[in-house]
Amino acid sequence: MKLKITYITFLFIIGTFCISAQNDFKELSLSTAQKELLQKQKILVKNNREAFKKLLTEKQKRILADKTLSKKERQNALKASLTSTQKNLLVQNKESLSKAKIAFRNSLTKEQKQRIRKRVKSDKGQSRNNIREKIKKQRKRN
Repeated sequence: MKLKITYITFLFIIGTFCISAQNDFKELSLSTAQKELLQKQKILVKNNREAFKKLLTEKQKRILADKTLSKKERQNALKASLTSTQKNLLVQNKESLSKAKIAFRNSLTKEQKQRIRKRVKSDKGQSRNNIREKIKKQRKRN
């Protein structure tokens, strides 16, 4: 009997969390223009990535594929091997993405901005806890 009550309570709590998460997305209620801005931003990022990948040399591709290097070492090696054309492309990509973000930010109402801030604050706490848990698991393994 106690097991059934515990099980039902657990399902109720999970259901409540799922409903509240869905409501968070509905609360933001973006206009069609805002949705289009986000879609354009996604396409811009995708196109920028593809353009950069096309400019990579074989040596740079080998650096990225080298699993003996750590992620930071690969990043540093790749940065050191970039040509001026590639660096200029990265700067242009960063600027265009920043302009797209500003355009989206300017289209938001005060209420939408508040909801986003609230969601980000709650997500930060969750991600910190996840990082702490991962570190604890790694320490236990070692």
